[in-house]
Amino acid sequence: MSTARIYDARTTAVIAFLCCTVLFFGSCDHHSEDHAHSGHQAATKEPAAALALTLDNGKKWPTDEHTRQTAARMVARIDSTVNIHSRQDALDLAADLDKELETLIAGCTMTGKAHDQLHVFIVALFPKVAALKEQTEPDELAHVRGEIRSLFATYEKHFE
Repeated sequence: MSTARIYDARTTAVIAFLCCTVLFFGSCDHHSEDHAHSGHQAATKEPAAALALTLDNGKKWPTDEHTRQTAARMVARIDSTVNIHSRQDALDLAADLDKELETLIAGCTMTGKAHDQLHVFIVALFPKVAALKEQTEPDELAHVRGEIRSLFATYEKHFE
């Protein structure tokens, strides 16, 4: 693979990540004036590998019904694609996850620290979904799919 092609793929992934982040954070304007956004800056600087989620005094963070249903649909979709056999499988999974992320963001009603923790998770998820669109090798696609499932395993440990 040429250096220019690698650069193009990385550039595209970074641009996609930044666009998704702007859309996600911008969508929160529908909340009340007291909606805390102080976690946005910290969340966007958090590397996906570290995923610095915390618990709510030893308990899972509460989520609204919309978030629970959307996350459950994403997990079911990921679990239905245990093996990615082709680039098209990966593109289909990415398209479905993108659709669910849009749904999650559009219906966001969470506030406070639980909302900030959800942002940490979502910001880590965006580049992984983008990677499904960029990778072409089956082994790498399977690896990215596994990373996405691992993110959701972490989500399930930290959110109701």
